[in-house]
Amino acid sequence: MGIFSLCAYAAVNSRIHYAKSLLLNGNEWRSLDGADSLFSAMGNLSSTALGECLSGTKGAGEAGATVFLRDLEHSLHQTLIKNMLSHLRFLSGAPAESLIELVRIYDLMNLKKAVRMEFGGRDRQGRLSVQFYDLGKYSIVSGEKWEEFASGRIGRSLEGTYYGEDYRIGKNALDESGDILRLETLLEKRYFTTLGEKLKKSGGYGLLKRYMDQLTLMQMARLRYHYKLEAPAILPLLMMELSESFNEKLFARLMEAETEEAFFAALSREKGWSGRDLRGLDECIRSMRSEMVRESRKLLKTASPMSFLPLLACFILKRQELRDVIAVLQMKRFGRGARDVLVTPQTLKGRDTGAN
Repeated sequence: MGIFSLCAYAAVNSRIHYAKSLLLNGNEWRSLDGADSLFSAMGNLSSTALGECLSGTKGAGEAGATVFLRDLEHSLHQTLIKNMLSHLRFLSGAPAESLIELVRIYDLMNLKKAVRMEFGGRDRQGRLSVQFYDLGKYSIVSGEKWEEFASGRIGRSLEGTYYGEDYRIGKNALDESGDILRLETLLEKRYFTTLGEKLKKSGGYGLLKRYMDQLTLMQMARLRYHYKLEAPAILPLLMMELSESFNEKLFARLMEAETEEAFFAALSREKGWSGRDLRGLDECIRSMRSEMVRESRKLLKTASPMSFLPLLACFILKRQELRDVIAVLQMKRFGRGARDVLVTPQTLKGRDTGAN
């Protein structure tokens, strides 16, 4: 590795340590949790590193809380996109390609919004409330084209991108069935397959496979017990080839369960699952996310600063933090909820939370 590469990685590593220092600490989480209302929590949030995002959101009374929180969530994630892409000035080759693809998960989110706008029957007022994430020149399509989707020109905008062929296949299936589920699944598969190819070169593929365990489990349980699909209809919609823990044999065993309770009881008897919270889907996913958060914190301490892993770990931690922040604010808005639905605060060590 040349001197310029060493300097570049040193610069990125320094920025990662700075980003880590901006993550909410135990005292800040306790302050949010102890707030007696949504706007009290917002006041507490304003004194944290996330406070800068509040100025870009629309202040509103309780009646406007839905718009307020939607704007805030968009602002928080847009800031994350900007900060992650700023690392690219110090990267090249496989790490740069992986970082771009990692952030393009927001492109996938844009695309899924656009698909639902075009085929989900959203009315004009609903269209006006949709906000697309801006990845600048790193988006698969130009920013203006995301807006074109509201006018029904989604297909032509995807021509020449890696989504093009999968969109065509999924659109044909949608025309026959009227169900956008297969189309969305094909688009998700294309994104995560592409991301996996990048991470195999830069490092971090193992973390992706564990993340895909979460997605596979959610798809499996929801399609079977919420949408009432039979196993043969579910199997083509899963991404088990990208998963670490799932395969067709395990899928077949689990699909024998008639209820969701029986499904998780069966899963608890499988190797590698006994240490997780298997009372239900939400509990299990939260348990798996906690594992990823702990592993990501460990990587920030132990992974080589000359690897892509610390950057990936930082991205995972930040996205989970934002998910938890919005969950706290939603709980304060409705005046209900418990801390055990959160991931980040529960994974902080005693010295980070002030516990004895």
